[in-house]
Amino acid sequence: MKFKFRNLFIIIFSCFILLSCLSGYNGNLKKVSLNRVIDGDTIKVSIDGKLENVRLLLIDAPELRGSYPYSSEARKFLERRLSDDEYVYLEMDGKERDNYGRLLAYVWYYDGDKLKMLNEDVVGEGLARVAYVFEGAKHLEILNLAQENAKVKGENIWSIEGYVTDSGFKKQN
Repeated sequence: MKFKFRNLFIIIFSCFILLSCLSGYNGNLKKVSLNRVIDGDTIKVSIDGKLENVRLLLIDAPELRGSYPYSSEARKFLERRLSDDEYVYLEMDGKERDNYGRLLAYVWYYDGDKLKMLNEDVVGEGLARVAYVFEGAKHLEILNLAQENAKVKGENIWSIEGYVTDSGFKKQN
């Protein structure tokens, strides 16, 4: 009985958090032109006529180079999600650029009339893990919840035992 009550509480609490996110985000977003998807955690955009690579903040998808399952699926997922979008919206949080000079941002897009976070979608689909966490990250709780749901379901990267590690992904033969 305690187990059922606890699970019911977790489900209701999770739904409450997700519903609060579904209404869209009204924070400080910068509208930019989408150029293309590079991989499962990086896109190219045009900002004031200048092309910039944008790394999706707080996530890590398998690398396309090497033997990493679900790397091409992650890229294709982003391409499908953004296929109808000429523009995306960037939300900065913390450090502006990574060591490779890429902008770091939460990437938002419209799905119909609903504003959605791409970072959350790819993690929730089990095609990326939550990573590179820093203190005070705005949307960490949302991303952790999406990851936990994907883990519980055994979605994609979570379907291969030992594949996801604290430092990234373990190469498969």
